[in-house]
Formats: sequence, structure tokens, C-alpha cells
Amino acid sequence: MSSKDQLKLTPEIRRTLAKYCYNQSIGYPRIIQGYTIASAFCRVNHKHGGTMILIREDIEYQPLYTFNAMSIEIDVEISAVMLPKERTIVVSIYRSPNGNFDAFINVLSKLLVNVDLSCKVFIAGDFNVNFAVKSNNREILLDVFRSSALNLTTLQYTRITTVSGSCIDNIFTNLAEADYNVKTVNLHIADHLAQILEYHSEVPEPVKSKIKHNKVNLRKTPPTPPPTAAGDEI
Repeated sequence: MSSKDQLKLTPEIRRTLAKYCYNQSIGYPRIIQGYTIASAFCRVNHKHGGTMILIREDIEYQPLYTFNAMSIEIDVEISAVMLPKERTIVVSIYRSPNGNFDAFINVLSKLLVNVDLSCKVFIAGDFNVNFAVKSNNREILLDVFRSSALNLTTLQYTRITTVSGSCIDNIFTNLAEADYNVKTVNLHIADHLAQILEYHSEVPEPVKSKIKHNKVNLRKTPPTPPPTAAGDEI
């Protein structure tokens, strides 16, 4: 969503977003005019959480149900779609700070093995790992993405309080750094800033190369000292 397309959400729509859940009998409702819910994951056994991908109604898409099915409540919650005309894969991920980090990494590794890297790939989400502060969890997560040639796009703070700031949300992509621009915007509907990635549609598709997916050693580095004031995780 570009800044010029920012949505004016009424209180009714905000409440709908907050309590939204997929209903198999009616499918996905249209909750924002001009957009359709292309993919979503909603918790069954716990409150809050979940992920959702909204796509403009004139854009063709295909839900990637196999990726959604990898979700584990709290540990890793996934929504994913393919845009066939653009040969683009978009994945949304949420990892709760109360989740099992090892379980999250294991699922993410399996997901990446199944991503078609000849497409343009964007994996965005709230990872609850502060990318602005060096930590064991940060290095493990970055290594997993790098093993699939997916790179971090920003270190701008996305959650700012009166006493600290942290970059716990991010977008990973296989596009060259010169081909996109990322910025943060306060949409005033959450306690996180929104991240907006813009790229030119004529950007060439990535060249698929043979990538070796290394088994992640979750204990490969010694424990880090306690987090700084900005916090390692929120």
C-alpha cells in the first residue's frame, strides 16, 4: 500500500479487523472496500494474533494453502499468496514473543525450502526479534533467510515507546537493494509503524541459483548478555 492509498478506517472496520476470523461457511468477508482478503490465519485455541493479506480486487492471486498449513499458534502464524501475472510470492508471518523460537525457525526453514526463488519474493512480518540490536536470535534468523538469498531490507524502528525503540518488524526479499525502497509510516491503527516497500514493476525476475540450505544450529553461538534498554524482543 502506498502512502497515497492509506485507508481511513472507521471504528467499525477497526473492530472487525481486531476480531476477524475465517468462517468456512461464508469464506472471507470483504472488510475494506476495494480490497479482498486473499489469505489469513486465525487462532483457534488462543486469543489475538493471526495474520492477513489484503489485495486490491483487480489483482489476480492464488492462496498458498500449504504455507498457511505450516502455522503453529503463537510460535509461527503464516498467510501466503502467489501473484501469477507478476510471478511474485508474498508471505506474512507473525511470531509471538511468547512462542518457541526453535519451533519458529524449524517451520521457517521448511517454508523457505518450498519457496520458488525464481519468483520475486517478499516475506514480511512481526518477528519479535530486534534487528537493530545484535543477538543470538537475530543472527540465527538472518542466517536462515540468507540461506535462501533473502535479505533484510531495513533497520528503521517500527515500535517506539517513550523509553525505547526497536526494529522487530521487517520485509525480506530476493530483489537487489537498488531495486526497491522501504519506509515506515504511522497509520495510527496499531502500536507498530507500518512498513511500505515500493519497487518498479519492470524489475527483472531474480535468477534462480542453486542454493544450499544448511541445517540451522540453534545453539551455534554462546548466549548473549541481557538486552539493552531498547530490548532484544518485545
